[in-house]
Amino acid sequence: MNAMRKLTSQLMVIAAVIALPLMINTASAQTDGANVVDEAFVKNIFRNATPTPIQPAPMKNWVSTIVQGEVLFFSNDGKFLIYQGSVIDMDSRQKVSDGLLKGYNKGILDGLDEKELVVFKPETVKHVVTVFTDPKCGYCRKLHSEMQQYLDAGIEVRYAASDAYGGAASKKLLTSAWCSDDKVTAVNTIKRGGSLAEKTCDSTAVNDQIDISRQLGISGTPAIFSSSGLQIGGYLPAASMLKTLDREG
Repeated sequence: MNAMRKLTSQLMVIAAVIALPLMINTASAQTDGANVVDEAFVKNIFRNATPTPIQPAPMKNWVSTIVQGEVLFFSNDGKFLIYQGSVIDMDSRQKVSDGLLKGYNKGILDGLDEKELVVFKPETVKHVVTVFTDPKCGYCRKLHSEMQQYLDAGIEVRYAASDAYGGAASKKLLTSAWCSDDKVTAVNTIKRGGSLAEKTCDSTAVNDQIDISRQLGISGTPAIFSSSGLQIGGYLPAASMLKTLDREG
């Protein structure tokens, strides 16, 4: 129970950083390197929290405080926050690493051959996501069961193969599906728990896509990426996915 409370508290902290409206006076945050981070500054970001006294950090031009058991590091000008190993840009409320990873991810994802993916396309496409999927993964099946809702929202879903959850058993199913004459029907079958006749073919698509998933550091599925390369995370209902993609632009 204590572990669960701590986890909930941690999630509330990071959600506060990323989700709250911008509350920093950016004009004062650009004043000749002056330290603008004080107790009021921290309380303005983390509502209802009581930070420990602001202390100089081991890094030059940074300060530290503790909120809800978590050590936070702020740059003196208040523009950056280090939380749980992530550097957060306080203007955009995004992890600095996200911007760097997006370009890296997009470069890899652009190397996927669309003809080798299993694509579910709406009549009108608003957004495109690439989903690394594993037939043994419960949340992958849940996402697939809501495919029509994704399509109704204008989200094109491009499936790529991953064996991150089911290992060799998943790879065998994926190979049979990807080698089928009708890949969409085959994927629908395995996502509903049905069986396929074991098939192999000359295509290296499944192996290639699994290799790409490893280059992307995927260790769980579904792993969902926007067309810009942003890793959105795991399963989301269609309405939540649409809001996320709309926010990204």
